[in-house]
Amino acid sequence: MSTVADEKLLLSPREAARMLSVSERTLWTLTRDKRIESRKIGRLVRYPLDDLKRFATECR
Repeated sequence: MSTVADEKLLLSPREAARMLSVSERTLWTLTRDKRIESRKIGRLVRYPLDDLKRFATECR
C-alpha cells in the first residue's frame, strides 16, 4: 500500500520523462507548449505527480 509519504509530489525532469516513457527532449517540448505543468523552484524545474498522471490519462 502506498502512502503520501512514499510518493514524491514533485518529480525531476528525468523522473517525469521516465514515468511518461518519453525522452527528456519530448518532455521539454510538452512543457514549452504548456501541455504539461511544471514548477520552478529556484533554478530547478519540477513536475507535479498529479499533473503527469492527468496528462497520461488524457492522452489515451
